[in-house]
Amino acid sequence: MVAEYHFSIGQAARDLVGPDGTPVFTSLQQAIGDRQEILGEPVVIDDLLPAFREYYPCDGDLTSMPSGGATSLLLADKGMLRAAGVPEPPQPWAEVDSVREQTAGCRNAPAYPITWANHGIFQQAPAAQGGLLVDNGYGRSGRHRLPGLGRDARLGGVVAAAARPRPLPVHRQDPRLGRHLPGLRRATS
Repeated sequence: MVAEYHFSIGQAARDLVGPDGTPVFTSLQQAIGDRQEILGEPVVIDDLLPAFREYYPCDGDLTSMPSGGATSLLLADKGMLRAAGVPEPPQPWAEVDSVREQTAGCRNAPAYPITWANHGIFQQAPAAQGGLLVDNGYGRSGRHRLPGLGRDARLGGVVAAAARPRPLPVHRQDPRLGRHLPGLRRATS
């Protein structure tokens, strides 16, 4: 059986047991074992980009094949930052925590002066209203200029403070894994 679970509930798949009490699923790494190919297709789990290889394991075991990656964005209210005397949005974590402390100490500061988008919720809100976060194909066809942020009333002056979003390949050999999909389909049907 092959099933897809969202990575955030992978532990649920690991904990799932059948009527006889035995585990229903095994990890990808355990299922592959030491095989170099499956149904004539090469095993590529050792060729993952390091960030994905290090993020997806559970207890050192590659539970599933990473399906994709995203660029996270830190969202900052420029007005609140200016009021706190912060000229630019923070970048390393030490600055994020320091700026949080500075903004929390300002007059009329919100009860919780830091937050960030979680699973596209912020990105979906303007999209549902016809808004765009950045131009130029979301940074894929040229450097974005943050066109509507800060001017668009729907966004309330919130700005995105991050390097331009770009798609991240999961696999060095074929970023879309397209070359391996026919074999995957044969192996799972």
